[in-house]
Amino acid sequence: MLFMNTPYWRGVEREMQTVPNFKPRRSGFQVNGVTLDRFRDYKNAAAKLLCSWKRNDVTERITAMYRKSGSFFADSDHEKYFKNFIGNNPLGGSRFYAAVFLFSAEFDLRKRLEAAIINGTIDFGKINLKGISADGYTIYKAAKTVYTENPEITAAELFDKELADDLVLYIIFNGFLVAENGIKILELEDRK
Repeated sequence: MLFMNTPYWRGVEREMQTVPNFKPRRSGFQVNGVTLDRFRDYKNAAAKLLCSWKRNDVTERITAMYRKSGSFFADSDHEKYFKNFIGNNPLGGSRFYAAVFLFSAEFDLRKRLEAAIINGTIDFGKINLKGISADGYTIYKAAKTVYTENPEITAAELFDKELADDLVLYIIFNGFLVAENGIKILELEDRK
C-alpha cells in the first residue's frame, strides 16, 4: 500500500520498501512505476533525468523508443556522423557536444550546423531556419536550450505529442543526457 499522492513520491516510497543493496538481475528498474529494462550502464543518469521530469507518459514514450531503436542514436547515419565529429573535435564541452548531437540527428539540420560552428562554438545566428521542418525546429530549439542554458522550449511543448513525436522526444532526452554527463554517456551504453 502506498501513501504518497504524486507519481514521484510513490516512486521514492517504492524504493524505500526495497531490500537495501539489492540489485535486480537483468529485469530492469523502475522510474515512476514504469520498468526501464535496457538502460543498464547509464540507467542512473536516465532515471535521474526522467524523475526530474516527473511524467509517467514521457517515461513510457522514451522507454518504448529505446526498446524499438535499441540505440542511443536516431539511426546509423546519426551515430557515424556524431562519432566522426567527436574524433575531429576532441576539445568541446558537454553542452557543445549535446547541441551537435541534437543537430546531427537530422540530415537537414546537420548541413545547416556546419556553417555555424566556429572555433568550437556554435553561432545560432548563422543557422538558416528557412524551410525547416516542424521536427527540425523542435530539435533546433532544444539544442539552443541545451547549449545556452536559456529555456527556448517549454516542457509543455516538448511533451506535446503533436509538436514532438516519440523519436524527437527520445533524441532530445538523449541530448540532455549528453549535456549533463558528457560524451562518456555514449561509452556507457550497453549493446548486449
